[in-house]
Amino acid sequence: HLLQREVKSRPPEPIDAVCFDFKGILADSGDSGLYPEMIDLVKELRNRGVMLAVVSSADPYAVREQLGSFQKAFDGIYHGHGGQKHHAIEEFVLASRLTDLSRVVFVDDVLENLVPAMEQEPIYGVAFQRGIDDPRSREFCGKKGIPFAVTSEELRRFLCSLPAPESPTA
Repeated sequence: HLLQREVKSRPPEPIDAVCFDFKGILADSGDSGLYPEMIDLVKELRNRGVMLAVVSSADPYAVREQLGSFQKAFDGIYHGHGGQKHHAIEEFVLASRLTDLSRVVFVDDVLENLVPAMEQEPIYGVAFQRGIDDPRSREFCGKKGIPFAVTSEELRRFLCSLPAPESPTA
């Protein structure tokens, strides 16, 4: 279901980091916990050397509590509302001493959160609407050049297809 033509337009540089929204992406919107397949994806990205952050409008203390010991898999948990999440991503980038926002991927299920981040900063947005293959969302993403995933496996395949950070040379 991913829009393959947008994948081709992705710069060839490796990605340095992935920022995930929390509710609806890593965890159920209710309180039923983390999605097991997302735990696996986070571990896979971490093993590839990709830095990871949670950027969410949810209360950071509640996010930490729900993540439990798994919060150690992330380089930071940042708070940002809606279309202002790019400020939280900037904060993460600065704190992590990254130098290029265009090498940061932001995964969110709310399209209105992705577009401002992509327009304000060179952040690479990915829409993930778990189990909702809405033709209007897909069309909107196609027009904006935003990759669109409906399943965790589609998201995993896409994120893991992007080049990982380069290893420092000795």
